[in-house]
Amino acid sequence: MIIVGIMATVIATGIGGIIGTIFGRKKNIGKILAFASGIMISVVAFEIIPEALNSTNILLVIVFILVGLVLVEIVEMIFNYYDNQKMRSIKRTGLILLVVIGLHNFPEGLAIGASGATDVTLGLILSFIVAIHDISEGMAIAVPLLAAGYSKKKVIIYSFISGTTTIIGAMLGLLFGGLSKLSQSITLAIAGGAMLYVVYLEMIPESLEYEKPKWVANCVILGIIIGILIIYFS
Repeated sequence: MIIVGIMATVIATGIGGIIGTIFGRKKNIGKILAFASGIMISVVAFEIIPEALNSTNILLVIVFILVGLVLVEIVEMIFNYYDNQKMRSIKRTGLILLVVIGLHNFPEGLAIGASGATDVTLGLILSFIVAIHDISEGMAIAVPLLAAGYSKKKVIIYSFISGTTTIIGAMLGLLFGGLSKLSQSITLAIAGGAMLYVVYLEMIPESLEYEKPKWVANCVILGIIIGILIIYFS
């Protein structure tokens, strides 16, 4: 049963990608990016960082949040180095999100696997919670890649691929009970820092290229509220 729960999180990311390809027309790109930004801000601020603080001190969490920022900078430099021409910003946003969300999904998979190894019901509940988040993450990946000219088929495949790190983490969690609490906190802090950096450096600025600032602000706030509700009721 726990395998079904793990697969549900990957499928949820793919569903988010499908939703993104359906509604990701040019007139909606700014709104969807802003909305997904708001949800990601909520997930980091009200779930990832508090979870990271459970097993270590705030100074260490801050340090590894900054490590997450540096990792995104390195990923961006690599993308730009291997691209013959300057990469379109919208394409870069999508590819960086693909990497960062993949990084974020790994500790989630560990948590699901480690929980399921001791309590199948708890593992299934955690899988459901993660799956809800992953829909918005799939949308966040799909919309910029679609705008950059990728086919719908490729966009959906990439969305599914970003969820495969959940499977890797979950398998390790099932086999070994997950990483130590400290290691999990460090991984979460890195993922949280990377996600925040992408939101503020890539997603929100990119959404402003397609939408008026007022709409972007409204969609970000709506995303934050929806994110809070998802976390609260799950």
